[in-house]
Amino acid sequence: MEYTQIAMFTAVAIAAFVSFLFLIKGVFKRASISAMLWMPKNTVLKTHFIRIACLAAILGSLILIIIPTPISNKKNLAETAHVLFLIDVSKSQAAERPLGTRNQLEKSKSIVKEICDEFPNIRTAIYAFTDKVRSHSYFSDFADNSHNCSYANATLDNIVFIESVTGSGSNIARSLLITSNTFPKEAESRIIILFSDGGYTNEGNEFVRSLADIRKNNIKLIVVGVGEKDGAFIPIYDNKGNVIAVEKTFGGKKVVAALNADTLRAIAKEVDGEYFDRQQTDELFSEIRENLVEQRISKETPYSAWKLAPLAIIIAGTMILAKLII
Repeated sequence: MEYTQIAMFTAVAIAAFVSFLFLIKGVFKRASISAMLWMPKNTVLKTHFIRIACLAAILGSLILIIIPTPISNKKNLAETAHVLFLIDVSKSQAAERPLGTRNQLEKSKSIVKEICDEFPNIRTAIYAFTDKVRSHSYFSDFADNSHNCSYANATLDNIVFIESVTGSGSNIARSLLITSNTFPKEAESRIIILFSDGGYTNEGNEFVRSLADIRKNNIKLIVVGVGEKDGAFIPIYDNKGNVIAVEKTFGGKKVVAALNADTLRAIAKEVDGEYFDRQQTDELFSEIRENLVEQRISKETPYSAWKLAPLAIIIAGTMILAKLII
């Protein structure tokens, strides 16, 4: 049991003991314990004794509730990291090959969920981008990280979709610049996992500053190529979910979204990062695993002032009752 837990337990125990003494003092003012046990069934004093016993039981139960079960330091150790998922949600990620199957964004979301399942102790954040960047979920402070992964999965299912960030095109440089400066100071291992087909609408020189910030903030950049090398069409669906056409340019040509793996490899290489095709999940998991650090993961609910409020109410009530008995 940690020092803070011992101190808190001691404080609660003393408070409970003092409150109980106030109650007993009031009872002794009226009669001795022996007399109390033999008094008539319906006397006022016996009623007070019953109230005291019930109140003591409630107070004892409250103490048991607010004092968490200590867990050894060894069990608290886990391999973790702060992992930020940066997902392209531009129109090109709606491409499907063959038509009627999962689009590129759904494939990205599936990989994120697999990562959460494989590494349940990581701290996650989810950002999506077009030519703008938006935070869909930030690094949580949940003591039990299972809630963190559950929240990430819920975010993917309910919030992240094609063009969930308003805008057009894909400004990879700006998205890297913004997200590279959002990690908490206490993060010992920082990882950005970028999901993109490699198409970008920013100027090439914009990468200079964003990649410099990634190096400065000691971030491991992992790039996952999501797309088809030979290209894929962007379908248009009717209300019944049937493909009725594909996206076309103003000139009437079919829009083809293709994976530009060379661009993504070059971005990763600039900051000593790694590139993987979306099918290389084993290699991706291995790279993430190499960047995990061992940290203590608290499995207990931390103390806070509001959690002691019920105890304060009980103590105040017992003191008032004692005064009434006296």
